[in-house]
Amino acid sequence: MTSTTPDFGTFHISTTDLPERDRLAAWREYFGRKVFRLEFEPLPDVPFHVELTVHALPTLNMASTRCSPARVMRTKELVADGDDTFCLGLPSAGGAIVSGRGQDLTVKTGETVLTSWAESATLVHPMPVRFVSLNMSRAALMPLVRNVDDAVMRLIPHNVEALRL
Repeated sequence: MTSTTPDFGTFHISTTDLPERDRLAAWREYFGRKVFRLEFEPLPDVPFHVELTVHALPTLNMASTRCSPARVMRTKELVADGDDTFCLGLPSAGGAIVSGRGQDLTVKTGETVLTSWAESATLVHPMPVRFVSLNMSRAALMPLVRNVDDAVMRLIPHNVEALRL
């Protein structure tokens, strides 16, 4: 997540807890801009819904998310915040098209891709999606993974043993 999320603990957020007419605006402004530092845009003709549970630790956050079809963006404006978190998103239902570093990757159920919040990227979920994401700070990951930046935007197929964990 970002430096604005709690250092530890668990929290749950659902747009169903908000009045229907306010859901998208509240999610975009508060959760998108202030908490997660992402832009959210529902796909046309689909009601917007997000349900999210975050387990936050000092250097690692694990989020379990259910989301209606949407476009999620880490824009150049948001990248200017200096957050250099790495995110590994693993869909258990649905998938995404991830765009960054001049390429588009199709991520299917069980596959994943590492993204860096220090770079602009766009994720499009063309159908409802469920996924788990692991979010770790650059400082925590650098001693564990050599040349971690080389792993950004590389598709990790579903048959990689480590993804079974």
